[in-house]
Amino acid sequence: MSIIVSMLVNAMTSAVQSAAERKASAVYGRIRERVTKRYGPAVAARFAMLERNPLSREAQVALARALSRSKAARDSELLKLVQVLGPLLQNPMSEAVGADLDEVLQRGRGTDDLDEIMQRHVGLVIKTRGKYKVDDTNLLTPNLSEAGAVPSRTRKELAGLHDRVRGVVERIALLIENGKYEDAEQALRTIPMAVAEREKAERLIAVDKRMHISFQTLRTTVEFFSDLNERMLDRLEREQQPDRQLTMMLGNAIVVYELADFAIDYVHKFVAEGGPELEAVQQEVRTSMNEIRARNEALDEQARSGRIEEAVRAQTLQTIAQRRAVIDEVEREWRAYTGDVRKLSTIVDEVRAKVPTLELIRDNAGVQLHLVQLIALMRFLKQNTDAIRGTLIVLQSLRLAPLTVNRVRRLIGSP
Repeated sequence: MSIIVSMLVNAMTSAVQSAAERKASAVYGRIRERVTKRYGPAVAARFAMLERNPLSREAQVALARALSRSKAARDSELLKLVQVLGPLLQNPMSEAVGADLDEVLQRGRGTDDLDEIMQRHVGLVIKTRGKYKVDDTNLLTPNLSEAGAVPSRTRKELAGLHDRVRGVVERIALLIENGKYEDAEQALRTIPMAVAEREKAERLIAVDKRMHISFQTLRTTVEFFSDLNERMLDRLEREQQPDRQLTMMLGNAIVVYELADFAIDYVHKFVAEGGPELEAVQQEVRTSMNEIRARNEALDEQARSGRIEEAVRAQTLQTIAQRRAVIDEVEREWRAYTGDVRKLSTIVDEVRAKVPTLELIRDNAGVQLHLVQLIALMRFLKQNTDAIRGTLIVLQSLRLAPLTVNRVRRLIGSP
């Protein structure tokens, strides 16, 4: 935490707010937002104190201690942001961390959006269970058809959760991959190429991009849900009020169930976009490479014929040899690329193998939901019992006013 605070001080005392250093400013702003919003008013107050006087040793130590108490060292996104901030402070215009920074920022915003969606959903579930006679588990997405007592409008809103979650995940995955392909797409527009070759290159980039967006969505789904769960557990740990803790435990069970169910459904339906088309483009490239190699070897044979001038022959053979080495290098790079594509397919198999684990997590959350509901009922009954017991104690302490002769005389007005 001291290292993090030291880096924040460097950011505060440098010109990271200037327009020329937007990247450093953006990542510092994201750290500020995450720290002040996630770790409560005490940390936010100490952050503000440090911003007012970054060189104050007292303010630095106070923030470091507050962050340590809040367990920020376990915050994976915060640590990623700090790792990106360091190189940016050394060179704010560095392009080396651009893609990493964009991805970290996009993922952070996506997690915030999902957190807001899930909190609204939990609020609607809790509100609905308080208005209608319905089992809690029937308010979960897969079981909504059993919630007949709930108005169709409310059921439709609850059922739209998966679509809203999918929309956020796919949007962030698209933004991340668009950033990675931006340079390649820009370069393709400026490199002088024949029309046929340009079209082939454009197709290759387009289908490769679609495929990576698909896999990025799968990866993003898992990472978002892990971070969301950590956020909820962190909020629950800081909560002191028992009633609020019960509500948050109920909300946590709902979120874990819904997210696990979404992941199961997504994995079952997952299709790698552009797979067959990518294989077709790859085959075209392999055919072109074979044709170029064959033409280069034919040229070698032609150069070695007896009717070629020696100076031209030597220069041409040297060029052919250099080209042969280039072709070998391109083929090695191409094999590496196709190997990476195959690895992506392997990842899907690995994720699908985890579906039974996801089902266990989902079903475990369902049992937890019932248990939290029972605990809430017991707390309600105990509070009623305590209230009744308190009433009895009060009643037992009630006493009749003594009815003495003197008091009677005063009451009837006798002298």
